[in-house]
Amino acid sequence: MKGKILISAVGISALMLLCGCENNTLMPSPDLSGNISLQGTISCDTIKAEAEISRTDGVWKITYTSPDSISGMEIVTSGTDRKVTHSGIVFDYKTEDVPFITAIDYVTGAIDSTAQKDNISLSKGTDEKGKEEIRLSGTVLESGFTITTDSTGNISSVSAGGYKFTAVTDDKKKE
Repeated sequence: MKGKILISAVGISALMLLCGCENNTLMPSPDLSGNISLQGTISCDTIKAEAEISRTDGVWKITYTSPDSISGMEIVTSGTDRKVTHSGIVFDYKTEDVPFITAIDYVTGAIDSTAQKDNISLSKGTDEKGKEEIRLSGTVLESGFTITTDSTGNISSVSAGGYKFTAVTDDKKKE
C-alpha cells in the first residue's frame, strides 16, 4: 500500500512539473535571415531621410526617396563591397577603404547579426498602443543595437550607432 502511495505521489509530482511550469525565458527569435523589404525613416538627431531598404539573397539595396538632395541615391552592399549611384555618378569602394561607418552599415549590420543569432538578447514588451513587440539586442561594429519587431517578426525599428531606422508598418500606413 505504501508503495502505491509513493508511486502515485511521485507520478503526480512529475506531472505537475511537466504541466505546471512554463519557461518564459525561452522565446523564439524572429527569423530575420531571409529576404527583407522595408521602407521608412533613417534619423540621427534632427537629420532625417526617407529610404527603401531591401535584402535579396544576401545583397542589400538602399534607395533614398527624400530629401530632394539625395532622392534617387542607391547604395548596393554585399559583404565589404559597396556601390553608390546618384545622378549618373557611380562610386565603388570597399568598406575597409573608408575611415567611417555609415548609418546603413549599422542598420544592415544589426539585422545581419540578428539573422545569424550572434550573441542576441531577446525581451518582450508592448508598444505605445499596447501591442506585443519583441526587442532583439546585441552589438554591431562595436556599438550596441536594438531591433524591435511586432509579435510576428516584422521589423518596426532598428537603433544602432546613434542612428534609428523607423519602418513604415501597415498600422502606420492606416493612420
